[in-house]
Amino acid sequence: MQGRSAGLTIVEVLVALLILTVMMAAAMSVYISTMVSNSGAAYRTRVTQVLSTVTDQITQHVLTLPEGGSELLVFQPGTPPTPVTLTSTPTGCSAYLMSPAGRAHYCVTVRNNGSFNPAVGGVSLLGVAARTYNTQACWNERGAVRCVEATTIY
Repeated sequence: MQGRSAGLTIVEVLVALLILTVMMAAAMSVYISTMVSNSGAAYRTRVTQVLSTVTDQITQHVLTLPEGGSELLVFQPGTPPTPVTLTSTPTGCSAYLMSPAGRAHYCVTVRNNGSFNPAVGGVSLLGVAARTYNTQACWNERGAVRCVEATTIY
């Protein structure tokens, strides 16, 4: 009777490969979900920079609108975000961001909501009326338009 020779059988090798394949598939799913999460965080960080830029322009009177007026602005990502000059003004952010030209841009709608002066018991809380601007920034994230809003009171 002969003894067993050293080495692995084909069945043992196939079982080891199967276990390795399952482990690699699990690791890849974690990697892919992390990449998607990081991509979303990068979009939100950039849109925060865009909103900060627009808010600075409002409070420094670089961007002024008549009461009730609105304006659509387009920015390309970067530090600081750079305004884009378009040949024609799009009718809305969603349509522009879904177009090939707008996929990499941030679309911002700024609206002057007018002035207000809060009062308590008939007494004005502010020496002068404050202006309020509503700003909505949108971007295209993996084929879906996402938006955030901010209100500037000064």
